[in-house]
Amino acid sequence: MVRRGALSKDSPKHGWYLWTPDSGRPPNNWKAVFELGSAWHPNPATGERYLGTFTRHQPEFDWRNTELRSAIYDIMRFWFDLGVDGFRLDVATGYLKDAALRSNPFSLKANPDFFQRHIYDRNQSEVHGIFKEMRSSPTRRASAYS
Repeated sequence: MVRRGALSKDSPKHGWYLWTPDSGRPPNNWKAVFELGSAWHPNPATGERYLGTFTRHQPEFDWRNTELRSAIYDIMRFWFDLGVDGFRLDVATGYLKDAALRSNPFSLKANPDFFQRHIYDRNQSEVHGIFKEMRSSPTRRASAYS
C-alpha cells in the first residue's frame, strides 16, 4: 500500500507517488506485473488511483517530484556516511513514466509483455537526467568508481 500518511491529499508526501483522478476506470492500459489487471489501484478516500506497476503493495514514486528526490538523496547520504560503497537501483528503466500517461500500443508479443510495446511506462529519456543529478548531488562520496 501507499505509505499511510500519503493516502491523504493533505499529506506533504502525497505528491511523492503517482496519482490520477479515478474516473471509474484506469487512465491507460498499463498492467501490473505480479497481479492480474491494471497497474492503477483505487484509493476511495481521495477518489484517485495510484500506480503500482508490480503490485498494489509497491506503489510508484513520482521521480519528477523534487522533494521526493531530495529525500532519496538524504537517505543515500546517510548510508554513504556510514561507509557503504554504492546502491542497487532496481528497475531503473521504470522510474519515470510518460507524463501524459498514454496507453502503450498493442503488440502481438505475449507475456511477459502483456501484448504491449512498453514505450510509455518504461525507458523514458528523462531518467538519464535523474541519474546525472544523483551522481552529481552531495549524496555521492568520491570513490574509486567515480
